Amino acid sequence: MNARTVIAACGVAVLIAVTGCGSQSPSKPETPAPTDSPTEVKVAQDSPSAIPPTPVEVASEAVIPDVVANVGTEQIMGDELREAMDRMGSRSVPGVTPPPMSEEQQRRVVDSLVKRKVMHILASQSSDPVADAEVEKFFEQQKARFGTEEKFAAYLDRMRFTEEALKKSIREDLAIRAYIEEATKDAAAITDEEIAETYETFKASGRLERPQETVDVSHILVRVEGEDEAAWSAGKDTIDAARARVVGGEDFAEVAKDVSDDPGSAQRGGSYPETPRGKMVPEFEERMFSLPVGEISEPFRTQFGWHVLTVTAKHEAGTMTLAEADKPLRNHLSSKKKLQAVEKLISDARAELNVQILYPPTPDAPDAAGDAPAEAGDAPDAAGDAPAEAENTPS
Repeated sequence: MNARTVIAACGVAVLIAVTGCGSQSPSKPETPAPTDSPTEVKVAQDSPSAIPPTPVEVASEAVIPDVVANVGTEQIMGDELREAMDRMGSRSVPGVTPPPMSEEQQRRVVDSLVKRKVMHILASQSSDPVADAEVEKFFEQQKARFGTEEKFAAYLDRMRFTEEALKKSIREDLAIRAYIEEATKDAAAITDEEIAETYETFKASGRLERPQETVDVSHILVRVEGEDEAAWSAGKDTIDAARARVVGGEDFAEVAKDVSDDPGSAQRGGSYPETPRGKMVPEFEERMFSLPVGEISEPFRTQFGWHVLTVTAKHEAGTMTLAEADKPLRNHLSSKKKLQAVEKLISDARAELNVQILYPPTPDAPDAAGDAPAEAGDAPDAAGDAPAEAENTPS
């Protein structure tokens, strides 16, 4: 595994681990995983499709009951399980009927729903309500990923979501994220000794080798579609204003979060670290490798709209230094500690809430109506030993 693979490897985000959302990003429950940057050469593979979802079949003849789990005074309904399984089926290859779900697969889905319910209960008890404006802002950001109303509507149809249901899920997930950040803020302290030890382990295994030169680049995109020159002129005004804010002293990352239309990087300040040649479109790549570190480019145009970029570091091929590896290693170790803290929160809360899994039956309790409390589900892997810097790297 080379250095770029290590940096880009997906260290499990705490919220994903908690909710069991798999490929979804930590703050977007039941929304599409972040697509590739619009500046990248390749075409994103997870763009929405108008093909209707193929419901996931249940492997056995068992009928899903009205209630599949009790979590304290709340319940997880059979319809919620069916919807979750249908959404998993809708992510399969279009036109190909997914295989029936085994009881074990259903059990994992139920456990993910239970974990999410537990964390939402904890968040509701401990955190301030999420503001409507925050939900709307995030909803609009997700909607903008699709480019057009038609593509967004097709995605909602494919995932069997209404706009109201998506907003409800976003609200819950934002509450969970805020709770996790507060609950684990003291759990993720990393010492220099831990960084040095982990660095030597990675270095010895050859996982810090960078096969080619790379650049840490950040950009702001003002998306413009089509050939309407009025739209391109308006976009140029917007990117000029954004650049003027940065040149005038505002933090580039904060301006990117506020302005950029790139869903792959906006919320991390426009950052794409460790970006090699061949990853971005030619106009972007030429400036990325020629611009001196620290300078702000003039606005430039690509097929996706108007950009400005800045380069924060350039890296030669070879073994990453300790200084270069410090941030991703620190993020990796911090995420691991946070994940462990969240696992304990879930485990303790499951016991206090007397979680009961009613369906599917556990192997040692074949009756679906059994009342035995469910044990805490297996915690998701912490993505091996890879540093959790993946959210900053286009894939």
